[in-house]
Amino acid sequence: MTIERDIEALRQVMMFSELNSEQLRLLAFSAETVKLAPKEILFQEGDVAGSGFVVTEGEIQLFQRSGGNAVSAGRLGQGSVVNELALISETLRPATAIATRSSEVIKIRRSLFRRFITEYPDIAVRLEESLRGRLDETITQLKRVQQKLKA
Repeated sequence: MTIERDIEALRQVMMFSELNSEQLRLLAFSAETVKLAPKEILFQEGDVAGSGFVVTEGEIQLFQRSGGNAVSAGRLGQGSVVNELALISETLRPATAIATRSSEVIKIRRSLFRRFITEYPDIAVRLEESLRGRLDETITQLKRVQQKLKA
């Protein structure tokens, strides 16, 4: 993917949508593009999470372990942010992420993201609001999975 396509992909993501072109270019230039083959694992549940990902092509399916079984925790397509909590906090991966088909993601390391919001404090508040909304959504999804597991 070219830098221009990465910038446009990031611009489509709600948490980055209010960044200006210069900020998006800096973020895209500093991030890493990762290509995944079908069924390739992006990360494993329980791994230390040092980065978040933006899906730019394809689809990522999330699975969580339950009593030795893998239970689907959702599918994320183009424009989705995968494991955004890892951008701001040291955490473990809450699920295993696997490409369902040929896919591409932009990997944003926590250290890059922290440096970015330090250099642009005016956008930190907007990003925090966006992350809070996504976190609430994730908690709701996890509660649904928990209910399915209890059934």
